[in-house]
Amino acid sequence: GDRETELSRTLLGLRAELDGGEAWTHALGLETLSSDYDDFADGVRANGREGSRDRAFLRSTLEFAAGLPGNQRLTILGELERERFEQDGPASPFGDPNQDQQLDHRSLLAEWRWEAPDGISIAAAVRRDWNDAFDDADHYRIALRAPLPANAGDLWTSWATATKNPGFTERFGFTPDTFLGNPALRPERSRAFEAGWTRDFVDGVVTTELVWHATRLEDEIDGFVFEPASGLFTAANRDRNSRRDGIEARLVLRPETSTTVTVRYAFLDASEPDAAGRVREIRRPRHAAGLNLVHTFAAPLTLRTDVAYVGAREDRDFSVFPANVVDLDDFVTVDVALTWHGPKGLDLFVRDEGLFAQDY
Repeated sequence: GDRETELSRTLLGLRAELDGGEAWTHALGLETLSSDYDDFADGVRANGREGSRDRAFLRSTLEFAAGLPGNQRLTILGELERERFEQDGPASPFGDPNQDQQLDHRSLLAEWRWEAPDGISIAAAVRRDWNDAFDDADHYRIALRAPLPANAGDLWTSWATATKNPGFTERFGFTPDTFLGNPALRPERSRAFEAGWTRDFVDGVVTTELVWHATRLEDEIDGFVFEPASGLFTAANRDRNSRRDGIEARLVLRPETSTTVTVRYAFLDASEPDAAGRVREIRRPRHAAGLNLVHTFAAPLTLRTDVAYVGAREDRDFSVFPANVVDLDDFVTVDVALTWHGPKGLDLFVRDEGLFAQDY
């Protein structure tokens, strides 16, 4: 039958910066994001979902020069976050979608950064996450940046660990005759290494950047797993670890102070193990590119245009059983946003995502 989803989102934010002295600054922020989904089957509303995420943070940064030549900066960041999820719809033999869920999350981050007189910089960070529904987690990151001789640009590298909690839809979502959430999901874990080179040309009018990255994922969440007991699809953690290696290139042009043009390209080799060795991950295009244009007018208005290209990729066709692997064509999307910059940091914007209403 005909399936359709209507979506509306609201984003509000407030941020204040406090000056505690010449070398000590503070920032306080409040943010809220709400989403409303309505699912329709053959023109009739089948069920709906409402989600919200409220976040508050306090950041304090101290700059000092004791102990090492150059400048040092210590940043402490505390965050509080609450997520809510509500779903409604008629109960069926497959399950009852009506529910109201909540998740509280707290985190504390400490980052130290040193910038030496010769242009070398080192950064190290540690973060602790406390979750209501999952095990607490620790994350680490180290980074190094150094200039090359003869003004040949800068080299940089970083290593980091991270976790990503499953979303409410993956845990509790329900779509009649199609999907049933899995509340037993575990967070995804990853380790990432990056190395890159960047250089400015023509007194900063042109900037080039080339990055190589390698990521290893554990407990990756697959949102399209068939469950024989219910006859529905669900989400589950994969037993096999996946790899994502790639190269990204970026070119930035600043023909005038009011205009910035950014061109980027990315190649991704995403794979996972199977009985025959390693196979390419579905839904991961090998090629992606983008064009971004930002122009500020004489009046306090900024126009931003984003053109994104997503390359061909494989997916599964769940209209048949067992699901077949199919090839999806590449596509292009265009997004436009206009922002008015008001007094005291007040910004108002309107945005059109999918300007030409492309089908893909």
